[in-house]
Amino acid sequence: MATISAEHSLALLADNYAGGMWRFSIYNGAAELVFTDPRMDGTAEVPTGVDDICVRPGELYSTNSTMAFFGVTDIDPLTGIKTGNATIIASGLSVPDGSELLEPASARWAGDAEDGA
Repeated sequence: MATISAEHSLALLADNYAGGMWRFSIYNGAAELVFTDPRMDGTAEVPTGVDDICVRPGELYSTNSTMAFFGVTDIDPLTGIKTGNATIIASGLSVPDGSELLEPASARWAGDAEDGA
C-alpha cells in the first residue's frame, strides 16, 4: 500500500491476484480497481504477482517475485490511474520482495543474498 494523494487521502493497494492496483479513500473506504497490467500478474504455476509498491509523483514502482523483477509504471499523480505501460528496471532477481526508493534515480529491494540485496 502507498499514498498517492495525502491531500485527498487516497492510497493505492497492490492486488497480487488480479495483477493490478486498487485506489481507496482513507476517509470513506470507497475503493475501485483502477488498473491491471500483465507485468503485475503471476503465472499459471504461481498465481500471485505484484507484491510491493512505492509511489513517487507520477510513478509507481513495484516488485513481482513470481516474475523476478523490479519495475515502474507511469500513473496520474492524483488519481493513480495508469498513464503508461509497466517498464522493467531490473530482472532476473532472486525473489525480489520489497523495495525502497532512495535518492532520485536510486532504489533497492530485498531479496536473496544472490542479488546482493
